[in-house]
Amino acid sequence: MAANRELRQEIERRASVEESLRLSEGRNRAMLTAVPDVMWLLDPGGRLLACWPGVMPQDAWLGSPALVGQSLQALLPPQVAALVRQHLEAAREANAVQAFEFRLPAQHGARSAWPGQQDGEAAASAWSAGQAAQQYEGRLVSVGDEQMLCLLRNVTEQKAAQRELTQAERLAAFAKLSNWLAHEINNPLQNIESNLDLILDFPIEEQEKRDNLEIVRKEIERLARLIVTVLNLVSPPSGRQDAKGDAAKAVERVLWLTGRRLEEAQIEATTGLSAAPSVQMSPDHLIQVCLNITLNAIEALAEQGRGRFHIALQGHDDHAILTFTNDGPPIPDEVAPHIFEPFYTTKPSGTGLGLWVCNNLVRQSGGSLTARNLPDDSGVAFTVTLPVYDE
Repeated sequence: MAANRELRQEIERRASVEESLRLSEGRNRAMLTAVPDVMWLLDPGGRLLACWPGVMPQDAWLGSPALVGQSLQALLPPQVAALVRQHLEAAREANAVQAFEFRLPAQHGARSAWPGQQDGEAAASAWSAGQAAQQYEGRLVSVGDEQMLCLLRNVTEQKAAQRELTQAERLAAFAKLSNWLAHEINNPLQNIESNLDLILDFPIEEQEKRDNLEIVRKEIERLARLIVTVLNLVSPPSGRQDAKGDAAKAVERVLWLTGRRLEEAQIEATTGLSAAPSVQMSPDHLIQVCLNITLNAIEALAEQGRGRFHIALQGHDDHAILTFTNDGPPIPDEVAPHIFEPFYTTKPSGTGLGLWVCNNLVRQSGGSLTARNLPDDSGVAFTVTLPVYDE
């Protein structure tokens, strides 16, 4: 009786184990089916122990059971096989996931058509001449001392979509640049034409003629500056290490240049310019940065009819800080992340290049440009930090 009871218990135990194995196998099969990638189980030498197909038809050959037992050299072109082996060894040594990318032609034929079955240079030539190249992302991870799991994901469509998006963004930027150039070039050309018409077609006094010619000269200078700006967009000038600028003088120059506009907008402009050493930025670039920030403040304050604008300069051991503060409206949260991007503007007639150029000039000099809203929405502060000029 006891022997019969033990036998029944052993049978029940084995049945339970078999049922658990069947359930485990079913779960594993379901998990493998749900994974969209091709999966290879490799030994340390690069021999395929098992494989599972992905969901994309063009990848079916990569998961064919007929491949089991083959080496990487037989399955892949030489350069790809070498790449996978390199990451195979790195994954085993570092015990960390290794990611890599490669290209293969689409495979739809029989096994005899696979380049892996060809010899030498003919195989490499066949792979490189593939007309329907597919791009893959591979990931390798160790799953034990003697096994490596390799996941192969077809990213051809994803890469193509990324290229199309990049191309669309470039075309959009080119369209914005074209519209901006047409607007910026047309205005001075119209002024030049109208003033030359007055000089050539109407009897005017000598002084008036000189005034008209002076306007023509200023518009030509404006066009020359525009050309420099466009060239900087294509190839920004590198920051000169020997450039030396006086920030206090730049601020004074900018306030003189904008004095009339500040007065017309009823803006109270003040300064706090402490003694500061020379900074590593050319005087022209210093004025350009200070002028752009000041003009932006004037436009913001003009909308509310009046306001206060303050420029502070502080010198430190290795850097100087310029802070431009105004009590105008705060920068909206949705706008703040984009204010230093090219062509981004909230103004109907703006170009979206002023702050972008300023940021580039400051960064090329080894400094930084930041913007922040003041507490309680009491205004906006732009801060320019520049390294001190090293004699």
